Amino acid sequence: MMKSNITTAVLIAMLVPCVGVGRVTTSAVTGTASVFRAKDVEAGFAPKLGTYTYSIYWLTKTGAKATATIARSGDNYTMTTTARTGGFVDLFYRVRFKGEAILDAATLAPRKVEVAEIVRKTSKHAVMRFGNGVVRSRRKRWKKDRPPFSVVDQDVDTKNGQIMDYFSAVLVARGIPWKLGDARTTTVFDGRGLNTVMLECVGRRRLKVKKQRLNTWHIKVKIVQLGTVHKDDDLIAENINLYLTADAAREIVRIEADTSYGDIKVKLDRFEPAGQHP
Repeated sequence: MMKSNITTAVLIAMLVPCVGVGRVTTSAVTGTASVFRAKDVEAGFAPKLGTYTYSIYWLTKTGAKATATIARSGDNYTMTTTARTGGFVDLFYRVRFKGEAILDAATLAPRKVEVAEIVRKTSKHAVMRFGNGVVRSRRKRWKKDRPPFSVVDQDVDTKNGQIMDYFSAVLVARGIPWKLGDARTTTVFDGRGLNTVMLECVGRRRLKVKKQRLNTWHIKVKIVQLGTVHKDDDLIAENINLYLTADAAREIVRIEADTSYGDIKVKLDRFEPAGQHP
């Protein structure tokens, strides 16, 4: 059974890594899948610039809001994501999340990723820098008003560009012209360890999005943690399903996942193009 950190399940739609992803997963990826890398994006693919806003439904009620903003400056894309729980969810699983990635605009390869997160009473921060065949990371964990109880520096060989972060991996996945039966796999470094991520296109589905009926590709997501399994008190998510519009933009309009606290759904509320204001 596939499991991953709940923040990843909720935010993978916006391309968000979490400080410590892919908990307690031992299942193997099966089937035949081709490796996808930043350089494998379909020629001419360019993500829309602007802000996507999502509602996160937990047990049929809105439990959180999330945003994903894609901007371009020179030769780089900047992806910024936020998530914030509210209402009844804050009572037992309070989350405040912000992640930012700088990606090469030509290849979508990661250059720098920074993630800050508060889960319940624990704060986490990670910085990853990609370059010269190595990703260098520093991650910290601490409680409110206390010094960090965990500071870890780590260097990882990127295997000639075959290792990405979650921001670049999801954006590259959007750049793939999916067809029924396609399966792709890659290795992702999340700030603390390596994960195998497998995406499989299992069909098409017509969804209601912003009062419209849209054709979408149904992508099953499997995440397998490699090496040492990291355990903590984070919620666990299983059976992650991603829905991309079946057009050239391949925008993420919905995520569905089972969790140890019940089902969650992430639904697109709106997209605000860059330079426009409500």
